[in-house]
Amino acid sequence: MSRPENASGVRLRANSFDGVSVARPRFTDFTGALAPTPAPSSSIAASALFSSAGGPPGGNEAEYNVIDEKSPYARLRAPINVLAATNPIRAITDALPTPTNEMYAHKTISLAVGDPTAAGLTPPEKLTRALRDTERHGYPPSVGHTDCRAAVAAHINANTEDVMLTAGCSQALEHAIRSLASQGSSVLIPSPGFPLYETLCKLHGVQAKRYPLHALQNFMPDLNAWRRLVDDTTVAVVVCNPGNPTGHVSTRTELTQMANAAAELGLVVLADEVYSSLAFARPFVPMASVSERAPVLSLGAISKNLYAPGWRLGWIAVHDRAGILEMSGVRRALLNLCQVSLGPCSLVQGAVARYFTDAQVAGSEAQRCAESHIADACSTLAKRAAAASRHATEAGTAGGGAPLFEPPAPPAGAMYLWLRLAPGTCRSLKIGKDDDAVDDEVAFVSEVLRECAVVMLPGSCFSAPGHVRISTVASEDALSEAFHRIELWCASLRGDAPMDAA
Repeated sequence: MSRPENASGVRLRANSFDGVSVARPRFTDFTGALAPTPAPSSSIAASALFSSAGGPPGGNEAEYNVIDEKSPYARLRAPINVLAATNPIRAITDALPTPTNEMYAHKTISLAVGDPTAAGLTPPEKLTRALRDTERHGYPPSVGHTDCRAAVAAHINANTEDVMLTAGCSQALEHAIRSLASQGSSVLIPSPGFPLYETLCKLHGVQAKRYPLHALQNFMPDLNAWRRLVDDTTVAVVVCNPGNPTGHVSTRTELTQMANAAAELGLVVLADEVYSSLAFARPFVPMASVSERAPVLSLGAISKNLYAPGWRLGWIAVHDRAGILEMSGVRRALLNLCQVSLGPCSLVQGAVARYFTDAQVAGSEAQRCAESHIADACSTLAKRAAAASRHATEAGTAGGGAPLFEPPAPPAGAMYLWLRLAPGTCRSLKIGKDDDAVDDEVAFVSEVLRECAVVMLPGSCFSAPGHVRISTVASEDALSEAFHRIELWCASLRGDAPMDAA
């Protein structure tokens, strides 16, 4: 195995595109739909849509060489790396076909996306009031207004000068990857994991190397896999805690082991902590609090914790005790990227500054309200996760049928339930490919959408075929109705009951 030059970050350089030769894949390297569009209500349409999430999008080169060679625009081609960088979750949810079962017309239940507002969960009233009272209409400083950075820094126990504000956690991820990894570099990402990690790597010519998270090991990263995957191109490792899609919340011991391994291998840790306040089974521990040697870029946002995904305010917090990110130019690269993007809306920054600042006053009403919001959020999500786990465990068993899913690992945080199809599920339902090794979850979720008007995400989105992810932000009534529909569908396939049963 090719080893790092040393463990002190010597191969880490600020992203540079000059003089780098990158192999450019041909269009024919990619399969699936490039950009799914609204399709007819048919099982073929649903299957094609979900199939596009299983790998890089694209098509054949002829699809894009359609401009007449005599045209003055004949040389125009969209960049191949951008065409290859589709976000599979958005590709699905932006273009869902209409279910064919007329009984559920206009009654689709989405268990696809972690958007609390779609389930009626709203931001704290003090936060929305602060937004109404804010009078900021000019350009913000590139890294964010100082009062908002200071409020966020106090909220996450960082220094104000180390916090840079971004338009949501997605932009924080992109800035972090772009500042660390040049074209031809590589980054370790979790599998299963949030698909945007790999999408952003593809977009910027970075190789995403997947390391496994095993359910039998409680979704603890395989640190030996880190050691096998790291070579002299590898600059960083992404760690998501609480986990998406697994719902695992890492312990202090686990995080310490990861931080020590990252330091040993000379890796910067990209700590995706967007669900940091939504750990309901055990306490959340920030990666930066346990990393003595490895630099950490902590990424967060108000989207999940404060039920405000549409407000688009996130952050990057730089934790660099040894000055590695300063010496390598990464901190400067982050500043340059912020000067290009200009960060989140000034009005939102003003509201968040007010909310977090007031909430830090000990014994104040604002502090009590902020703590109450998080406590209620954790309680709500824990109850809904438990309900989803119960329904999933029982799914398919009515009337003596076989269970559809293996017993799930109870989530400890975040807002998802990670399910594995029970062996033989697709064969028993007579759908998908006849494969004993891995059930065809793409066919499964396609049929569930078509027949039950319930949207789930296939595990292929998260590089884990045979699995399904459902969002647990949905109300307990919605979860109950969704699994009731699935039960009726299974019964109809067995001949026990018609699909129009009450």
